Amino acid sequence: KIKENLNSWLVNETKHLLMEGGAYGHMAHPFDDKDLKFSDFKQMIELSLQGNLSLEQVSTEKTDGQNLFITWDRSLKAARNAGDIKRGGMSGTDIAAKFKGRGPIYKAFVGAFKDLSKAIGKLSEKQQMKIFNNGSNWMNMEIMYPDSVNVIVYDAPYLQFHGALKYKDGKPVGTV
Repeated sequence: KIKENLNSWLVNETKHLLMEGGAYGHMAHPFDDKDLKFSDFKQMIELSLQGNLSLEQVSTEKTDGQNLFITWDRSLKAARNAGDIKRGGMSGTDIAAKFKGRGPIYKAFVGAFKDLSKAIGKLSEKQQMKIFNNGSNWMNMEIMYPDSVNVIVYDAPYLQFHGALKYKDGKPVGTV
């Protein structure tokens, strides 16, 4: 029964786009379902530890870093919300200005931007095009930086990718 409920929850949850989660929207999470009982969570954990969750879509670990959306169109562009995407994204200079004076958060965003720019810049033009389609596709990720704790304490810096959406005129039109 829990497998059916979990599958139903995941499928139904993806049909609703909540905008409080920035440009990518709200990430589906079991705690959002107020009807789940403790026994349901227990069974989910047991099934997942046994490798027996039969899901219709890919699941990801729920993390809590600082969200960033990126694309590549001859250079790296970043976004924090749909407005940033509609404007074509922010450059490294824009990111630095946005987080100036914010200590560890500045270091997290500026450092991630530099690392991503360097890494994606080393991809072939064909790879960049396949992934980002000249700035039409945006990759969603979390920046986990130990000195800028959000809620969960991390012991090392990470970039965790969540997926990519295709945008047109600042609005999501599909997945990549």
